[in-house]
Amino acid sequence: MDHRRSAHSTHPLVKLKLEKLLRTNISEKEKRELATEITIMLGYEATHEMKGLGYMTKSPAIVPIIPGGPEMASGLQLIMPYAKVGHFIASYDEGEPKECYCKLPQRLGERETYLLCSELRTGATAIEALAALYSHGAQTVKLICLTATKEGVEVVRMARPDLAIFAGMIVA
Repeated sequence: MDHRRSAHSTHPLVKLKLEKLLRTNISEKEKRELATEITIMLGYEATHEMKGLGYMTKSPAIVPIIPGGPEMASGLQLIMPYAKVGHFIASYDEGEPKECYCKLPQRLGERETYLLCSELRTGATAIEALAALYSHGAQTVKLICLTATKEGVEVVRMARPDLAIFAGMIVA
């Protein structure tokens, strides 16, 4: 499987857990736990081609888009406890995302960077976060989403054709 073209997971456990996550009658605690578990599974897919395992000069970077991303970050930190964590928050001016807060690990160009977005809808916030990552020197970035719309994936791919996108599920 070409992981750079992978748009969504086909793993049956990811599908089962996402279906449960998308139910409206579950507690916030269950939602956080499911988001963490799904991200662990998506993280295994996203790190499939990780370079230099065991010999990395710099640990990977995890950058969640807030809100929604912190639960995902905790999932990736379980499989990469040595990763450096940053944060990205967007504010919205007339519906358009603008960088509001961005705290990133140093030397992004030397790290594999995992951008976490719980819901990739229009792709605009992810594009804004990606612009921040690349402007801070990021070279290798992978986008991990719990859910994504087909439109959101297409918009992000048009802006960043070389970006690997890993989504748990494509939704309408």
